[in-house]
Amino acid sequence: MPRTRLILAAAALLAAVSVSAQPSLYYKWQHKSTRVVACEPDAPGKEWTRIAGPYSDPDCKMPEPQ
Repeated sequence: MPRTRLILAAAALLAAVSVSAQPSLYYKWQHKSTRVVACEPDAPGKEWTRIAGPYSDPDCKMPEPQ
């Protein structure tokens, strides 16, 4: 009986985690001095400015529906 409860609790926890997980959103970032553009979920550093987004893909080609 205790093993069954443990399995059910683990299954419930796994279901709760998978429901709350969301895919990352990506943004286009541009370096202030070199003007290089990168597609990342977060700013690559202090010298970067967000210029576009959000996007659904890591290539910043599919805009996220609003």
